[in-house]
Parts: sequence; structure tokens; C-alpha cells
Amino acid sequence: MAKGQAITPEIENLIASLYEKHHGKWKAPRVRSEVEFILRKADETIPQGFPSLSKVQKVLATVRGSLRNPNKLDKPWSISTGVAAGIEIPTEALPFVLATWVFMKDAWDYDLTVREARWLGRLHGVARAILINLGPDASIEARSDAMGPFLRLVCLYAADERIAELTGKRDTSVSLDFILWKLATGITTERPELTEKIFPDKQRRLFQTEKGWLFKITKKDQAYMRKVWKQLGFSLVDFNEVNQRLSISFEVDESPAKQKTRKEGTK
Repeated sequence: MAKGQAITPEIENLIASLYEKHHGKWKAPRVRSEVEFILRKADETIPQGFPSLSKVQKVLATVRGSLRNPNKLDKPWSISTGVAAGIEIPTEALPFVLATWVFMKDAWDYDLTVREARWLGRLHGVARAILINLGPDASIEARSDAMGPFLRLVCLYAADERIAELTGKRDTSVSLDFILWKLATGITTERPELTEKIFPDKQRRLFQTEKGWLFKITKKDQAYMRKVWKQLGFSLVDFNEVNQRLSISFEVDESPAKQKTRKEGTK
């Protein structure tokens, strides 16, 4: 990544999330400094002064323009606020959304937003599939434990959508879709060639072990995961909880080639 290079949608979304997190109290220089710190912590090859202040200011101008008109989708959900925002939950999904709304208030002290309720309506069939996979004799505790990862995944879809709206930059949802598929099917292993088709750029980073799948990630991937989960108030412990059911574990890839490159760079 060379200095002066156009910043990626991921970096633009990071700028937006930091600005929104601090309710606009941070000015562009402080946002730029924090973004550079996060990027350099994830990848030591990031040059000093990246991204430039002018690029951060440009992104923030777009974000501020979006925030001037608060989105009704991010208000706490009720049937009436959903209708006012132009979102009506499909009749067949409404009982599930209502039950989830009560559960999240009671168990997590969390107010479901209109945006999240819409995603629940879209994905409620997956929740049904998860419960069917558990079987009719599953306890209430088992059903609640199975729903936790699904509900957090719904929050991730909604969070990614919101940040993308603020910056106008949409990221691919392939990784989330892959996890959703595994939750829906209950499959913990699959044909390696299928995984390679879904993640062609990660063919040599996914390995099958006795305990399930081991996914080797870069420090940049790890930083991005932390960023997304922090937006939702969760930690990587929560992320691992999601993947416990999926039999997926993560490991930061410190290959000899990368270590050699870093050592040469410090000489």
C-alpha cells in the first residue's frame, strides 16, 4: 500500500465508525491519527501518514451529510416505528421478530432497531432451520444457546449495512453468508473444493483439523474483525462463541515468509 493510494471501502468504513462512535466530537486530525494507529497495528508495512488528512476530511464530509438526516431505520423497533420507517415485517415472520424483540430486551438489555428487525424478517427462515436441526426434544436452554450466534450475526448484517450507507461504500457479505449457511444447515464440515470456490483467495488459509476448521487470518483481518465486533459492543470472545457451534477457530498467520520480510524491513 503506497502513500497517496486511494483508500479502500474498509478504511472508509473504519473512519465512519470511529466518527459515529464518538458522536462527532472527534475532529478529522484525531480520527486520522486513530485510523493510522489501527492500520499500522494490523499491518506494519502501512506508511507513516496514511491515510492523508485530506482523504479523511473527504470521507467525514460524506458521513456528516448522511448524519444530518437521521435514518428512521436506526430507531428502536416497534411495529408502529417500523411502519413509520416504511418497513413492515412479513406476517409469517412477525411472531419470531416479536419473540426476539422481547428476548433481546430481557436477556441482553438490548433495544432492537428497525434495521435489525428488518434483517430478522429477512432471515427468520434460517432461525427456523436452526431449531429444526436441534430436534423437537431440545431444551429451552439449548434453543436459546443456538439462537445467540444467529442473533449476533443478524446484528452484524445490520451494522455493515448502516456503515455502508454512511460512506456509500458497500463491502461484500460473503464471509457472513458463509457463516449463515453453516448455521442454517448445521454442517460443520464440507468438501474442500466448495470452500475454495467460495473463498478463492483464501484456499491456503483454511485447514481441516480433528476439532473442525482452522482459519488462518492476517493481522489486518484480525483488526477488521475487532472493529466490527467493537461497533456492536461485543468482543472476540463473543466472536469465538459464534464459531464454537460452527467448529471454526482462528489463528493469526505468522508465516516464515512474513517474518523474514519484517526482519529485513527493520535492518
